[in-house]
Amino acid sequence: MIEASIEQLKWEAKLAVAATVVVVVVVVVVIVVVVVVVVVVVVVVVFVEVVVVVVVVVVVVVVELTVVVVVVVVVVVVVVVARLVVIAATVAVLVITVVVVVVVVEVVIVVVIAVVIVPVVVEVVVVVVVVVVVVVVGGREKAIKTSVFCQSSRILNLTTVSVTRFIHSANHLTFSLPRDC
Repeated sequence: MIEASIEQLKWEAKLAVAATVVVVVVVVVVIVVVVVVVVVVVVVVVFVEVVVVVVVVVVVVVVELTVVVVVVVVVVVVVVVARLVVIAATVAVLVITVVVVVVVVEVVIVVVIAVVIVPVVVEVVVVVVVVVVVVVVGGREKAIKTSVFCQSSRILNLTTVSVTRFIHSANHLTFSLPRDC
């Protein structure tokens, strides 16, 4: 029986060693599995964080570049439009100035024609008519000739004075009445 007990103790010792080895192997396997799981989780978390950081950086860079491009485009458009407006305003002012100058020149020409040329033409016609009448009447009484000539000279003298005042030079275009008047 002692031998059976020793055999049993040996067998139990072998079982205890085997159980210990199994427990150690199981513990080691569990530790390895836990370490592998932790490493995988850490790698996945790091990968996700890197992806998130890269995505955030890309989004921020794209947004910033978009904002910069939009601001540059808006500034360029505003500058171009402002320059076009200035050019259009300058052209408009020049056109208006040219139109005003042309209108003023035309008005001055019309006034000169109305005030200077028309009265002179009328006077010349009157003098020609008077001279023709005097020549046609010819040999009639000297009083008629003198009266008609004096009248035409007075008309011409009045017109000359008005023309002289208009162009501000009294030394030009002055006439005197004949001695008989």
